[in-house]
Amino acid sequence: MGARLWSDRRWRLLLTALVAFAAAFAGVRLADAWRPAPAEQRLLDRIKPQLDLTPAQVARIAARQRLFEARRAALERAITRGNRDLADAIDAEHGRGRRVRAAVRAVQEDIFRLQDEQIATLLDARTVLTPTQAATFDRLVRRALTAE
Repeated sequence: MGARLWSDRRWRLLLTALVAFAAAFAGVRLADAWRPAPAEQRLLDRIKPQLDLTPAQVARIAARQRLFEARRAALERAITRGNRDLADAIDAEHGRGRRVRAAVRAVQEDIFRLQDEQIATLLDARTVLTPTQAATFDRLVRRALTAE
């Protein structure tokens, strides 16, 4: 009986460690999926050279991008914290309980906010363009988003 009890505890500890590791790994992968790879340029940076921007337009777009970058960093930190909370919840509940569902929702909301702000920044940059530049911008954004 004593050996069996020790074995059950051991397996529970091992299972808990594996679940926590899997949750942490999934959280890191999820966060990486929403963060561009270092070698990959952001969409706006890729299309700006094709728009023949004036120095004033470049300055206005750059100012807006700086504001977004600060907000992006804060949202990425929130996503990382949310992933830790998710790992803790999975570790505590060992299933899809109330804490796990709440942690998943919180991470999803932060990811949504990040994507929403990325799109808002992109569309905000469009407001400083001339009609000809805006048409080029629309075509390039569509091509980038749909791989056309």
